[in-house]
Amino acid sequence: LLLSDGQESASSVQMAKRIRAQGFKHPIIAFSEDADQLTGEAAGLFHALLPVPAPRGDVLDALKRIERVEKPVRQPEPPKLEPELDQPAERLEPDPTEHPPADTLDVLLAEDNKTNQLVFSKMVKAMPLTLRVANNGEEAVAAYQEQRPDLIFMDISMPRMDGKEATQKIRELEGDGPRTPIIAVTAHALVGDREAIMSAGLDDHITKPVRKDSIAGMIEKWAQDHSGERKNAGLSSVDSSGE
Repeated sequence: LLLSDGQESASSVQMAKRIRAQGFKHPIIAFSEDADQLTGEAAGLFHALLPVPAPRGDVLDALKRIERVEKPVRQPEPPKLEPELDQPAERLEPDPTEHPPADTLDVLLAEDNKTNQLVFSKMVKAMPLTLRVANNGEEAVAAYQEQRPDLIFMDISMPRMDGKEATQKIRELEGDGPRTPIIAVTAHALVGDREAIMSAGLDDHITKPVRKDSIAGMIEKWAQDHSGERKNAGLSSVDSSGE
């Protein structure tokens, strides 16, 4: 801060006292005709006292002597306390005890082609169901054993175990228990296909490329709960466009 005795209201010393009283601690350079006469407390108010007029060199020297004024140190924020051990932390993982709503269908898709899996999952995304995917017939049988689904869409041509063999094994596992509807997904619609599919234990079939309305129609027709009773799939309001 630069002060000059040229102010009519107060001298440099008076102004400096008022400024210091307000807590201003930055360097002050005063230009005063009485610069050589100020001593003691008055002189201590200033970083430098220069005469009027002041030689340019003296001004530059005074400025060079001013040490860098340190910025106020920002107080660090108090550390965040870890939650107490006896306080429940925010749960990030789903609670394994929570189950989907009772009216949500459990649908199993057995399909070895990743693109077809993606297309199918997008088509049923808005439908009231959970979708599990098996990559071949063996995985489909294992998924059935893990949790019996409400409905199965079974690709017929798959590696390791095709859809017909997988269906036969599932029927053996069912025994005299409730029958899970299994819909064949075939690449061709030839005369006699339906009879051959039915003889393998499947209940119905749709052809590729699958359409959203075909999937919705089969779910509406065959959806059932685990007791074997027909379940309303609630698909009447679902858009069944062919995407």
